[in-house]
Amino acid sequence: MNKVWVCAAVVLSACVASGQAYGYGDRNPLLTGDAQVAVYTNNTTGGTPWTPRFHWFSNRMADFCDIFHLGVGVTHENPVTGPLTPSFGAHLQVTDYGHLGYVLFGGAVAEWEGRGFGAYSEIRKISGFGPWKNWDVRQSPGAVNFYKDPERSRRWMARMYNEEGFSGESAHLVVHSGDGDRGHTWEDHPRGWHNYAYTGFDLALPIGIPYTPIDSHLGIALRFGVDTSQVFDFILGIVGIDFWHDDLREADVR
Repeated sequence: MNKVWVCAAVVLSACVASGQAYGYGDRNPLLTGDAQVAVYTNNTTGGTPWTPRFHWFSNRMADFCDIFHLGVGVTHENPVTGPLTPSFGAHLQVTDYGHLGYVLFGGAVAEWEGRGFGAYSEIRKISGFGPWKNWDVRQSPGAVNFYKDPERSRRWMARMYNEEGFSGESAHLVVHSGDGDRGHTWEDHPRGWHNYAYTGFDLALPIGIPYTPIDSHLGIALRFGVDTSQVFDFILGIVGIDFWHDDLREADVR
């Protein structure tokens, strides 16, 4: 039993050390829509790995929600897409490095995407084979929570991009407007590099058989996924360690 506690202490110490190794400094400001978000410095956000006291319970809930992705959608024929119902295909993903399939959907969606919740219209085109993928997701604001609202969460998004970003990519991407979140090569992370281990599927089907008497002119979509890269972040958050530095802070909502 003593060996178990020693190993646990070593692991936690390594996590804390990795968090303290972050060197936060001034970065270029991020433009989100028409609002320019000031870049935080050490004096405002800090480089501490410890979970902030601000909204502790809601941060734990957000970390838990980050593990899962669930969405349902419905659509119909329309003047934009023509006689073919914009709901077709299937796409399977095993981390950001394993893809297979093609899915197209354009319609209304109710979705739980990590810490982002909402009901909105979207156009979704995702395809891939092996590590290569093509990602084009455009979602309207709709009825959304804090993290899915590009205006309310702009400071948090700026911190995810400026301070936590890696190689020009945001650490955590919840708002998909079709700009800057396309993945064309194996090394892109359309959901943010924190979410590299996302594994799930996208399914979109027409109801009935197109161009036949039993064509309902309607389509449905279903998506489900689990992000194992977020599990450890949730567990450590319970004991007070903000592993991914994605907890909402007071400066994020000023």
